[in-house]
Amino acid sequence: MVRRAIVRLVDDSGSVQRVQVEARAGETIPDVDYLQPYGLTGNPPVGARALVVNVGSAWDHVVALLAGFTDRPTGLASGDVTLYSAHAARVDLRADGTRVQGPLLKADGSVDAGGGFRKGGVPGTTGTLVITVPAPPSVPPAPPLGVATIAVAGGIVTSVSATGICVWTPG
Repeated sequence: MVRRAIVRLVDDSGSVQRVQVEARAGETIPDVDYLQPYGLTGNPPVGARALVVNVGSAWDHVVALLAGFTDRPTGLASGDVTLYSAHAARVDLRADGTRVQGPLLKADGSVDAGGGFRKGGVPGTTGTLVITVPAPPSVPPAPPLGVATIAVAGGIVTSVSATGICVWTPG
């Protein structure tokens, strides 16, 4: 038997998430395994809609297969995908590009932006800045006292090198 239900309680402490659902007005089903697809997990908010199935028509073996929520993003075009939470964080995969938004975006690792970084649609500066420290005037002309080279890609400093009296101290 397949039924619609409302999530009333979630236990996210084990390897299989368990929910308590209300299948009909007043009918509570405790300890229901909430099955989720590989590679994607979430903690459905209380009030989320669920689809529950009695495995082998057994009343003592009920699983929840899907959970939805009434506050989902709307207005998606055909082929669009949105991953979202109840905390204003979302990832939109659209035909015109990917957008990540949320109250705070964190990257706990290296970020590789092959196309460069942009702010407001304007690409960051790309190029090399060479600073030469000339020698004091003398006869004959002397070589420079130092040269510092700073490479920038997409507005991000990618390398710094220095020779002579120019000293770069990373920090």
